[in-house]
Amino acid sequence: MATLRESQWVHLETCEALESKVACILKELGDSMKQMMKCNAKGCVSEQLKTVREDLSFIISTSKIAQLEDDQVLAIASFVFLHKEMIGKVEELVKEMEELGKIAGFRTPITALSS
Repeated sequence: MATLRESQWVHLETCEALESKVACILKELGDSMKQMMKCNAKGCVSEQLKTVREDLSFIISTSKIAQLEDDQVLAIASFVFLHKEMIGKVEELVKEMEELGKIAGFRTPITALSS
């Protein structure tokens, strides 16, 4: 039973981390829109979304489905499905932000040159 609780704790921590990553991505997109600056969507944001997708796969692969009850399996499957859908919508939002940036003439962020 302790292993099951540890597994649930790991899933809870992973879920909180995923939600935090998605929230940061959305905040970055919102800040970009407010400042009318192009967001580095193809770089940073896309990599973050890729990481979130990998983390979702980790949840499925580390689930000891045989040890879980049906309602727990359903909960994990629902969580993963809904988050994959949400990530897909965020990816669409990133593409729309790129288009908006082109149309509206968003400025390119100035990066500091390394010495």
